[in-house]
Amino acid sequence: MKSMFEQMIEKGKEKIVQASEEAVNKIQDQHFNKVIKNDKTFDDDDSVDDLVNHLKKNNFRKNQTFLAKPIGKIAISLTGLLVIAFIAFCVVSNSYDAAGFNAFGVHKVTGKNIDEDGYYRDGFNNDGWNRDGIYKTTGTKYDENGFDISGYDKNGFDKDGYDKKGYDKNGFNKKGLNKWGWESDADMKAAKAEMGISENPTKSTYDNYLLDKEATEKGFSSSTAMIAAKVEMGVSDYPTKEEYDKFLLDKEAKDKGFASVQEMDEAKSAMGVDVNPTKKEYDDYVAEKAKQEAEAAAAAEKARQDAEAAAAAQKASAASAASKTVPNTGASSSAATSAPSGETNTTGIARWAVENGYNWQTRKGHCKRIAPGGSLPAGYHWEVGN
Repeated sequence: MKSMFEQMIEKGKEKIVQASEEAVNKIQDQHFNKVIKNDKTFDDDDSVDDLVNHLKKNNFRKNQTFLAKPIGKIAISLTGLLVIAFIAFCVVSNSYDAAGFNAFGVHKVTGKNIDEDGYYRDGFNNDGWNRDGIYKTTGTKYDENGFDISGYDKNGFDKDGYDKKGYDKNGFNKKGLNKWGWESDADMKAAKAEMGISENPTKSTYDNYLLDKEATEKGFSSSTAMIAAKVEMGVSDYPTKEEYDKFLLDKEAKDKGFASVQEMDEAKSAMGVDVNPTKKEYDDYVAEKAKQEAEAAAAAEKARQDAEAAAAAQKASAASAASKTVPNTGASSSAATSAPSGETNTTGIARWAVENGYNWQTRKGHCKRIAPGGSLPAGYHWEVGN
């Protein structure tokens, strides 16, 4: 379809040609009349051939300068038409239709003969489709090969035989998997039966089912815990819960500085704690225990030595008392030389009680006077003869 400007140019050309022909014919008629009128040898009864020969004889071709003025007028007319055409061009080129194209098919946004979406003035793109999905050649929603603008046929399959979800007529995609992710329907049906469900399971659902089942058999609370254990242990196969627990204990023992789990358990038992100790904690415990035992042994040894010294002093004191001469004063004399009985002063006179570890000679500040019938204080002994 020609643009408005092209139509105007063609009409202008036709008018110019028509005007030129009319002007030339008029000039020729006038000139012929002038030649004939001035030439007495030619009359109205002569034939056309005679007229032509007469014009040649009078050198008609060499006297065509008479055409200059008419042609100049024609040129002026042509220039006027071109000016008019230019003005029309300017007006038309700045006028756009609803689609944004001017009369020359140029789009006001792109400045080309195609819009932002790739459509021409006639509404079709390079592939021959319009915005409504109509194909230019067939006038329908399908091209010559039977495919729509999206590349699918009436059954919803593309040229490779796959639908919009990527599956062929048998329900398998390009990777050979059906829409549930299985390579074969038979495997899918077997999985469905094993799981005891009514709907077809996806391959991933079945894989998760198997993982959960294996996790339960291996003592884990979930497949997630089993997978985490495998990753942490850095092994290729899924471990049992028992293997994982042993791995954690070995790791804990190593982290806490022990050579083995057994050594850590022994340290925990020796310390009598609920949480596994570190090697340093155990070593500090052992050192503190040894210190306490050494202090206890030293205290016991000192007590033994003090007891022996006290016994020796008591023995010496008794010997000294026995060697003294005491007057016979009856009951009083008997009471003075007799020793108290057990923990009670039964001598009838006041007697001295000396703190253990001290004797009569070192008793100062470490002795008490016990009246008859009084009890021996704890940690004290009787001084025989005093």
